[in-house]
Amino acid sequence: MSKVKIVLAEKAGFCFGVRRAINTATNAVRQSHNDSVCSLGPLIHNPQVIQRLEAEGLATISSLDEINKGALLIPSHGAAPTIVTEAKEKHLEVIDATCPFVLKAQRIAADMAGQGYSVVILGDRGHPEVEAVLACAGNEALTVKNAADCLQLACNRKYALLAQTTQRLSILQEIAAALTARAPETRVFNTICEATEVRQHHAGMLATECDLMIIIGGFNSANTNRLVDICQEKTKTLHVETAEGIARKDIEGAACIGVSAGASTPDWIINDVLQKIEKLAGEQ
Repeated sequence: MSKVKIVLAEKAGFCFGVRRAINTATNAVRQSHNDSVCSLGPLIHNPQVIQRLEAEGLATISSLDEINKGALLIPSHGAAPTIVTEAKEKHLEVIDATCPFVLKAQRIAADMAGQGYSVVILGDRGHPEVEAVLACAGNEALTVKNAADCLQLACNRKYALLAQTTQRLSILQEIAAALTARAPETRVFNTICEATEVRQHHAGMLATECDLMIIIGGFNSANTNRLVDICQEKTKTLHVETAEGIARKDIEGAACIGVSAGASTPDWIINDVLQKIEKLAGEQ
């Protein structure tokens, strides 16, 4: 029986912002005295964690129309300023669990728009974090995904370039070069989360040493999907939400298996996956 090497990336799992959001939600529910505590959209992008929080009493809603009293929890991805205003007008207690890095991006976007810059965001249109930043950035804000998108922008405008906190630094740098070449009066702000950069670096380095990378995290998690993209460029990669997503056939022939996890993935899911890999490897 061959011995399979299993390596967990040096940085994997919960980041500061996610842990802070979960602690904020847990404390809010415990102190609610049976009043409703509702998160406007998923608190974080991990279905298993959300299920546990909902079992403890946190409700997830999609609109302010669904709550008339109690507390409104702003999730880690943030929300438009108008949401906070409307919630206060309804006399709701507003509890802000927005990630500090997202808040920073929102403040920069609002400040640059106020100075007459058109805000450009490298990010996924429709993602709640990006939509929240756009809401702070004025009517002329827009999103891009690659350097080619910059060719559609006017040359005689002032631009402020920001990034969704989970984006890849290399792509931000490519877009920054393209945009400044087209519109010299461009200011670039690296709003990528430091924890994201570290996770991406360690996952990418590990992928070069392994026959297989297993990335753990919600399928709806932007930062997890970015890890998958990075690792796929270097080796065979499998994206799973839980240990149930791994079968014996997935690890066949792999002498070294690397494991990493998105910033919304809890330790208990990571441990379950590691145990499952060890069990399957031992059966080969």
